[in-house]
Amino acid sequence: MCKKWLILAVIGCLLLAVGCDTVTPATPSSPTTSTTEQPPTGVVGGTTPTLCWDPSDSTDPYAAKTRTGRQLCTLLHDGLTTVGSDWSVSPLWAETVTQTDPTHLEVTLRADAVFADGKPMTAEHVIASWGDAKNSDAYGALVANILSLKATDRTLTVTLVAADTVNPTASLAFPIVRREKKTVVGCGRYVIDSKAGTLSVNPHHPDQPSIKSWKLYAVESAEDLPYALASGRVSLYTTDLHDGVMPSVAGDVRQETAVLPQLLYVGVNSNGGALKEALFRQALSLAVNRQVLCTDSFGGYAKATANPFLNGNSGEIGLLQENIAQAVAKWKELGYNDRQSGVPSSANAKALPELELLTLKEQPFHRAAAKRLCEQWQAVGLTVKEIPLSSAEYRARIRAGNFELYLGEIRLSEDRSLRPWLSESGNAAVALPDGATADYAAYLAGEMTAEEYRQTFADTLPFIPLCWRMGAAVCGNSLSGLSLGGPSFYSGIVHWKWS
Repeated sequence: MCKKWLILAVIGCLLLAVGCDTVTPATPSSPTTSTTEQPPTGVVGGTTPTLCWDPSDSTDPYAAKTRTGRQLCTLLHDGLTTVGSDWSVSPLWAETVTQTDPTHLEVTLRADAVFADGKPMTAEHVIASWGDAKNSDAYGALVANILSLKATDRTLTVTLVAADTVNPTASLAFPIVRREKKTVVGCGRYVIDSKAGTLSVNPHHPDQPSIKSWKLYAVESAEDLPYALASGRVSLYTTDLHDGVMPSVAGDVRQETAVLPQLLYVGVNSNGGALKEALFRQALSLAVNRQVLCTDSFGGYAKATANPFLNGNSGEIGLLQENIAQAVAKWKELGYNDRQSGVPSSANAKALPELELLTLKEQPFHRAAAKRLCEQWQAVGLTVKEIPLSSAEYRARIRAGNFELYLGEIRLSEDRSLRPWLSESGNAAVALPDGATADYAAYLAGEMTAEEYRQTFADTLPFIPLCWRMGAAVCGNSLSGLSLGGPSFYSGIVHWKWS
C-alpha cells in the first residue's frame, strides 16, 4: 500500500459534498496512485447494486461521524427542499415555499408528507429537526441564517437573520427526522435495514429511484475500496481525495469526476501593513498561476478559480494564469521598489515587505501547495516565508487574527453561501477589509447584481480564491447515469441505472 498524503488545511468541514461541474483531471503528478493489486474477477462491481457503509456509525444525520456514514444518511433523510445535482433548489416535503420579503419565507407542508413508515410529518417535526441542525457540525452552517421557525397548522413562517434574496430556500434542505426512544425515522429516498444490510426504496417518497434496492457492504478502510470494487463486493466507491490517493482506473473500472464545493484560498490580514491596500492584495492574486497550482499540487484534481462563486466563473479565464506585469504595476503604483522583478523603479521607492504564510506542518500536501505559491510570489520579487504550525496553533493564530497570510479551505454548505468568510459570525471572517461584510450583505439583499458583486469582490479581495477541489466516483460498467453534482455524491441517485 502506498504511502498516504494528507491534503490541505481544513477550517470548515471537509466531508461528503460534490459540485456539479465535471472536469477531466490531468495526469496525476502528485500524490501517487495506489499500487494495491486488484484481484481478477468475473464482474467488476458485482452482479447486485452494492454500496459501502460503516455499520458502527449512526444513521441519524445529526449524529453520524464518519464520511461514509454521513454520505449514507443523505439517502435516508430529506428536507423541506432538495438541492439537485445541478445545484437547483426545489420543494420536496414542502408543497410551496414563498419568499414574502427579503427576510421571511412562508412554507406549506405537502398534504401527503409522511415519514418512511407512513406516519404523518408535522410542522413540529420540522421545528425539532431545525433545532438538531443548529447544534450539528454537519448542518449548522446551512441553517445559520434561520432566526426562527413558527408553525400554524401545516404552514411555517421562516424568519432569516439577515436578508437573502439569492438562495434562501436551500437552507430548508436540512433533514427532517422523527425521534422515538433510541430510533430515528427518516423521510429520504431509501429505508435501511441494518440487520440485513440493505437499502430499499421508500414507497412514500415523491422521487422514486430507478434502482429499487441496494446491498450494503462494510469496508474497513479507504485502502480496501479498490479491492472491494474489483472483487465485486461493492458496485461503486467515492473519494474526495482527502487521503491524497488517486483512484486506480483500468479495464472495466471507470471514474467520473466532479468539482467539490470545497474552496482552497489564501486568507489575508487586511487590518494593517501592506496588506491593508486593495492594490497590494490584487497584485498578490495576479502573481499566482492557478492552473499550474492545480496540476502540480493536486495532480489535476482541482479546478482553478479567481472568484468565490461555485458555477460562477465566467469571464475569468485570463485570471487563472499569472500576470507579472500587472502585479508589478500595482506595486509600483503603491510606491514599492520592484528592482527584484527586473522592472526599473525610482531610487527612493520603498522595499516590498517580507510576509509569512501559515500552513499545517502535519499535512505535507498542504505544504506542497504553499511551497508552489511562495515560488510564484518570489518570481515577482515578493518574499513569502512558509510558517508550518501544529493544528492547534494554526487555528488559534487565525482566530486571533495573528497572521499575515494563511492557506485554508472551506466546504460550502448547500446554499453555497460565503457567510463563513463574509459575516461577523463566520469561522473564517477575520481581519477583513472595511466594507467586505456590508458588500456581501448588499448582494444578498438584492441591492447588487451577481456581476456587480463579482467585480466588487475582485476589487477588494477580502480573501484570495485559488481552486475548487475535485472528487471522484469509481465504479464498474453495470452502473450508469451517475450525473455527479450537487451537495452529495448521491444527489442524482434517482437517475442512476443498473444493467
